[in-house]
Amino acid sequence: MVQKLTRKIHSFLTSLESKVGLLASSLLLGVMMLLLAMLYIQQSSFNAVGLGTYTAELSKHPFRFAANNPLQYRILTPFIAYITFLRGDLFFIVPLLFSIFLLAAVYYHYRKLNYEIMDAFIMTALIGFSGTILISVGIYTGYIDSITYFFIFLAFAKAARIKSSAFFFCMALLNHEANIVLLPGLLLYVWYLHKTEKLIVLKLFFIFLLACLPFIGYRYYVSHHADVLYSFDFYFSDVNIRPLIQDTLDSIPIAVFYCPSSV
Repeated sequence: MVQKLTRKIHSFLTSLESKVGLLASSLLLGVMMLLLAMLYIQQSSFNAVGLGTYTAELSKHPFRFAANNPLQYRILTPFIAYITFLRGDLFFIVPLLFSIFLLAAVYYHYRKLNYEIMDAFIMTALIGFSGTILISVGIYTGYIDSITYFFIFLAFAKAARIKSSAFFFCMALLNHEANIVLLPGLLLYVWYLHKTEKLIVLKLFFIFLLACLPFIGYRYYVSHHADVLYSFDFYFSDVNIRPLIQDTLDSIPIAVFYCPSSV
C-alpha cells in the first residue's frame, strides 16, 4: 500500500512539474500540504489568539507608537499585512500565505539541487506536519512563526550567495528579535561554504553587520518613542526567567533523554 501511494505521489508531481513548471508546482504543493495540515488538526477557527491579537492590532497601524504595543519591535509581518490590506481581522491570512511559501520554498530548493521528487516531497511533508506549521496554523492562530521560518530557511538555503543570505536574515530579524541567536550558526555555515575566499571573515562581518543595522536602528528609534513590554530587559528579568525555569525544570531529564536520540 505504501509503495502504491508513493508511486501515485511521484507520478502526480512528475506530471505537475512537466505541465506547469517547478515554481508553480511548488506553490500548488504548498497549498495542498497546508490544506492537509489544517484538515489533520481540524482547523475550525481563524481568530487571532494570545500574542497574535497584538500582532493583528499592530497591523492596523504599524507605526502608531503611542499605543505601546508589546510587539512593536516585531514589525515586518504587521507591515506586510498593512501594505497588503490584510489588517485586523484579515491578519490571519498572512501567516497562512507564508506557510504556503515556506512549504513551496522547501520543495523548490531541494528540487533545484536535483534531489529526487520523493525526497523533496518527504522533506516538505516533514515541515508541513511538524510544529513548524501546525502550531502557528492550528494552535496559536495569528502568530508570526511561519514568516520567521520562511526567511530563516532562505537565509540558510541561499548561503552560497552571501548578500542574499544576509538580506533574508535581515528580514527574519525584523520579524522577531530572537532570530539573533541563529546568527553565529548562519555565519559558520556561510563561512564553511566560502572559507577558501580571501578576507572572507571580514567580508562576512561587514555584510551581516549591515544586515543587522535596520533592526538596530528601528529598535533604537522605537525605544525612544514607545514603552515596549517585550524588550531585552524583560527577557533577562527575574520575572520572566524564574517562572520559565520552574515550569521546565522537571522536563530536563526527558529533554536529555531525547536529545541524543535525535542527533
